[in-house]
Parts: sequence; C-alpha cells; structure tokens
Amino acid sequence: MALVTLVDLLFRFSALGLLIALVLFNWPRLSRLERLLSVSLATSLAFFLLLTQPLPEWRFNPLRNLFLAGTELLPLVLCACAWYLIKQRVPHWLTLHWAAGYWGVLL
Repeated sequence: MALVTLVDLLFRFSALGLLIALVLFNWPRLSRLERLLSVSLATSLAFFLLLTQPLPEWRFNPLRNLFLAGTELLPLVLCACAWYLIKQRVPHWLTLHWAAGYWGVLL
C-alpha cells in the first residue's frame, strides 16, 4: 500500500476513535433519546468514513451495502438531531404563540 493510503486510513480510524470517545464520555449526561441520537449519528458518520476509504472495492465488497445503507441514513439522522435540538434546547418563550407571531412580523 502507498504511504498516502496508510496516512489516510490512519486519519479515518483516528476520527472513528474520536467519535466513539465522544459518545462514551458524554454517555452518563445524556438522556435516553440523546443517547440514541448520538449513537446513530456516530454510526452513520463511521459508515460514511468507511465507505469512502481509498481501498480497492474488492476488499470490503461484502460490507459495502451495509456502509452505503448507513450513509444513506445520515441525512435522516441529521434531521432528527436538528429537530431534537430545536424542540428541546430552544428557550420556551421562543415557542409561545405570541413570540411566533412577533418573529413572523419581524421576518
């Protein structure tokens, strides 16, 4: 294997390790839904990193469909994370009807 390919694989697997560490270090502080979202986001990103690696296709051909399916779920997971953050983390006064009307008038 070329040195560039090895360095690329090193960075990819380092990113996977950081994703796993990020999920595990925050695990006790997260609620059940947040845990599900963080694991699904980390898994989708890991599948994307493994799908786009610069290895010949025959080396991971049996797992390619699994990686592709996980990558296709990434936009759905990102939408779910954004919905959760907007729904749960936005201050309550921004979700009131009068506040929505006020912001609608300004926009």
